[in-house]
Amino acid sequence: MNPVRSFRHQPIALSLSLLLVTTCTSPAAKIISDHGYDNLIEIKNSTTRVVLEPNMGGRVLSFQLNSVEILQQNPAQAGLQPTREKTEPRLAGGRFDVGPTTALPKHNTLWQCAWSAEITGKYSARMTSQIDPDLGIQLIREFTLDQKKAHLACKQIMINHNKEAFHGCFWSRTFAKGGGVAFAPIPAKGVFPRGYGLNLEPKGSFNFLPEPEPNVRIRDNILEFLGEPSSQKSIFNLSDGWMAYLSPDDLLFIKTFPFDPAWQYADPPQHHASYWHLKDEIIEIEPNGPLQIIQPGEQAEFTEHWWLVEFDLPENKLVNLEKLRNVIGKTTK
Repeated sequence: MNPVRSFRHQPIALSLSLLLVTTCTSPAAKIISDHGYDNLIEIKNSTTRVVLEPNMGGRVLSFQLNSVEILQQNPAQAGLQPTREKTEPRLAGGRFDVGPTTALPKHNTLWQCAWSAEITGKYSARMTSQIDPDLGIQLIREFTLDQKKAHLACKQIMINHNKEAFHGCFWSRTFAKGGGVAFAPIPAKGVFPRGYGLNLEPKGSFNFLPEPEPNVRIRDNILEFLGEPSSQKSIFNLSDGWMAYLSPDDLLFIKTFPFDPAWQYADPPQHHASYWHLKDEIIEIEPNGPLQIIQPGEQAEFTEHWWLVEFDLPENKLVNLEKLRNVIGKTTK
């Protein structure tokens, strides 16, 4: 063996070995700087990227499949650090809240103030709120990304720090990029004659018998919103625990969650979910959790599962619903 030749190749082999070790042990969850903040948590697998943002309400700032973003973004909010005194309008991204909407006072400490954040595993992280002085409630959100799939588990925990029972519910308020089609499975016969109702002004008023309109239709017991209806917020009951939204980027965003039509729900009138539209800019995807009666010092939990899958949006927005159901069933199995 030529000792000179062997010596010359040794550093190259050693460098390649170190590169392989570094690549294999690269963390899937890490602290990053982005969007004007230095303490965001990024969780990634080979196809999916999640960014958690604790500075303004404990949000999911980004949820991407193959670098395609599903959540609504607002660069103008980069680096904001709002206080509880003034409500910051339309926080972007994957928001969560507590309800009922018409009964609870503003709770900006939960909604838009700073949370703590920590990495809890290779593909998991946790964000924890302050105790809200208006509600006496503290929230914990635990996020786990599947090691291979575009599947994010979002576990929410509500802790009652009051001296009396707290009556409330988990309420998801996820902002996605608008312009697509929203879907919800509804009962063949339900309390809404048209399959849905519309929120009206003043707040707390509803139209239970809206006139037919081109942006809303029902096919095969699936309620479809092709765009903003005549009133921005729609309410409806579900026949199954899922909602889905197909974006103009050919990305299907699926939410699954615990559901039982026999449960009591907190928001009047009794309804399981809603959508809110801002033209073709934003769609808010809002499954409700059931009424929770939490005794002092106790807690309640509710977990949503988020999924992304590529799915073509037809130019006429006439989606094959059999294919949609099959893809949802296969993806969330």
